[in-house]
Amino acid sequence: MFARTTFLALLVAVSSDATSDATAQTLVADMTPGTGSTIFSSSVTIGDRCYIYTRDGLWRSNGTAAGTQLILPGISISGDIVAFGNQLVMQVRDATLGSELGVFDVPTEKLNVFDLNPGTSSSAPGYFRVAGDKLFFRCNDGVHGIEPWATDGTRTGTTLLVDIQTGSFNGGPESFTEYEGRCYFFGLGDFYVSDGTPSGTTRLPDGFTSIDNGRSPLEPLARVGSRFVFEGSTATVSNEPCYFDVATGANGLLKDLDPQVSSLTAGYVAAGGYVWFRGNTSTAGQELWRTDGTPAGTVLFADLVAGTASSKALPHSACGDRLLFFATDATNARGLWTTDGTTAGTSVLLPMASTNVSIQQTMQGVGQRVLFSYEATSFAGHELVLSDGTLTGTLMITSKSIVDASSNSVFHGFLGKQLLFSGRSAATGIELWSTDLTRYVRTAGPTHGTTLTSLDPTLNSTWKVSGARSPAGSVSVVILGAPASVPFGSTSYTGVVHHDPAVWFQLAVGAWSSPFTLDVPIPNDSALDGAWLTMQAWDFVPNGPGWDIVLGNGLHAVLGS
Repeated sequence: MFARTTFLALLVAVSSDATSDATAQTLVADMTPGTGSTIFSSSVTIGDRCYIYTRDGLWRSNGTAAGTQLILPGISISGDIVAFGNQLVMQVRDATLGSELGVFDVPTEKLNVFDLNPGTSSSAPGYFRVAGDKLFFRCNDGVHGIEPWATDGTRTGTTLLVDIQTGSFNGGPESFTEYEGRCYFFGLGDFYVSDGTPSGTTRLPDGFTSIDNGRSPLEPLARVGSRFVFEGSTATVSNEPCYFDVATGANGLLKDLDPQVSSLTAGYVAAGGYVWFRGNTSTAGQELWRTDGTPAGTVLFADLVAGTASSKALPHSACGDRLLFFATDATNARGLWTTDGTTAGTSVLLPMASTNVSIQQTMQGVGQRVLFSYEATSFAGHELVLSDGTLTGTLMITSKSIVDASSNSVFHGFLGKQLLFSGRSAATGIELWSTDLTRYVRTAGPTHGTTLTSLDPTLNSTWKVSGARSPAGSVSVVILGAPASVPFGSTSYTGVVHHDPAVWFQLAVGAWSSPFTLDVPIPNDSALDGAWLTMQAWDFVPNGPGWDIVLGNGLHAVLGS
């Protein structure tokens, strides 16, 4: 059986002492002085510098206040900034030229704008992907429609590759994908490969009438070995998992999952030697499938919600050899799941305690781990989480105190062991902060010294927590996501220390060292069903910068499960 909702992941807020708490996160620069907030957008790192676009323009930072400077004030950038050698490539909006290709030379800090669609009309370049010594993108030059282009960073080396749809009609190339130094993409149901030159751009024969990567068209194609896997249609089937082998040219249908219904495939992600995707059948509903790139190896991996009901499993990202995916369990609770490719190794990694809770869609690879922004509760705001795909290896690395406003942290870049992010504080508003990633590398045992050794969830009665805390510090047990309708507060429920309606209430608090056992009374109220019961331990610093939060190293319970 798969681990479902009764036991998920413990949220433990921990720090070893007040000093480490205060230094866990450091303000890099108050880019908008005072309590006003800086409006952050895209960012990219080259070498030991992080380049960050804000409403004020393009900034350069080396992770220090003195080294954080506004270098292109007033510039308007749309979409992502991409590192290409010692250049930054982006879409720049200009009142005279329109939205055009901008190439920023890092050594000289000079910006060149290429007017690919002459005059005030916009070429609107985007879908950037580096392959070999070229950067591929798509744009509209006003003559050929939206078509594939490539650049070597110079105007003379920026060229149209192929006019997929002749004339001013759009070829609409999507999913630029690097493989063995060349770029693969598709448009109007055909595959193409390019070395970045018109003469080296070739349409690959295939039998598809349509192709879809099952994700955003900005994303690359999923691949296992030399085979790309995607949703395709042929003359005989529609919207089924298909493949294209770039080594042999072989291509076609992998499997018609169920001839009686639409397969509704989505979310193709490569992880652990497979491509994973959501598939639909009349007997299992929408569940998690995987393929090794062959028809025989295309199988239903897990019917997470048994029968015809659906978990609507949607692959999200690879995490080392693991897959992270979204799914809904039999109680209709949505969460981020993890699998190592085995039944025993498939479980919920992070729950979502309310419909307002979310995970930011972009996950950044950090070695064998991923970094993403996670909203643990509807009031807490997004915080940065570093995960190796396991409960004990999932760490929340930015946070504000639970009594303060959420920091809504957003990742901007890595400078060695330093992680740069934007976060909110009462004193500065939303500004640029940093933290040391080496604090979040697990060795043996927990990072900061708090361990749960047992958990007896006699829900709606008593929750027994046993554990260890070294050195001694404050420990509390709280319920997150408590609805406003629950009549709890310091006067109406004995044992409640603090209650913020519709947010959280604290059932017990005290100072314990090692070992401790805590019996926590649980209110018997059906309105609490689905709320998230957790333990938190911290050293409180009044009006301080908050604490480190560690996810994992124990369990939590979802009430009513």
